[in-house]
Amino acid sequence: MKRRAKPKSPTQILAERLARRASDFEALGLQPEAAALATSEAVEVRRTGRANVAGARRLDAFESLREGMAPGGYDAARRLEADLRLRRGEADHGRSLVRVDGGGDGPVLLDRQLAAGRRVDAALARVGARDAWLLCELIYPSVERVGWRQTVAHVTGERHSHAQAAAVRAACANLAAAYEIRRAG
Repeated sequence: MKRRAKPKSPTQILAERLARRASDFEALGLQPEAAALATSEAVEVRRTGRANVAGARRLDAFESLREGMAPGGYDAARRLEADLRLRRGEADHGRSLVRVDGGGDGPVLLDRQLAAGRRVDAALARVGARDAWLLCELIYPSVERVGWRQTVAHVTGERHSHAQAAAVRAACANLAAAYEIRRAG
């Protein structure tokens, strides 16, 4: 008769999971020690099979909650993110010709940045103050936090994981509606 294996303790399970993640990180050319960091919890490792590691990516709130979002919510969040990046001058790969100059020694702004700023302001004005703050904090956190759930808890005061996810989904749905209103108007 076959003997039953002794059940693993939670500590053993955690240690095996951490060793597997460290191995995955090493296969991707990342430092295996980084797998133990709290900030690495949001890193999703993709596999092509049981043994082959294909790649990894850091999941943000929008990517993590994409499946349950209202239609257009994910795209609206990514559109806002792109406009915020453009407004800050981080995503502009256009001509280097400066068309708008603020004068003086201040930063030089391009027409694209100004237009993106107007789009951001118009969209955020329609979603409400809390959702605007939440969306902006999720895209550009004002303080370094371990994950997106801490950001949601800071903005909303919500500690329950399901309610945190619902707050992000609702903010994205409101943003999608704001973009629709702007397009229709």
